[in-house]
Amino acid sequence: QKCKGYEKSAELYNDLGIAYMQQGNYAEARSAFTQALNLGSGNPRITLNVARFFDYHTRHTNAAESLYDTFLKQSAKRKDLAADVEAVRRRLRER
Repeated sequence: QKCKGYEKSAELYNDLGIAYMQQGNYAEARSAFTQALNLGSGNPRITLNVARFFDYHTRHTNAAESLYDTFLKQSAKRKDLAADVEAVRRRLRER
């Protein structure tokens, strides 16, 4: 269901993806996250959420790893994301 006036809001689709994921509605979550990524591909928080979705809720580990790598590049100079960067590095080492 589209929300009028927000069709181009990456953040809205990101939030929808999170909500659908928490409800266990993975098909809708994937759709929302894909739209969020298409609209906000430069947003490291969106990239991280999509990576985690693929990592923990699908079998698309290659996509998850690629998105984690993109997140690390996007957030290289972002001190506010330091904890997330370290978590992603740990996750990638586990593989």
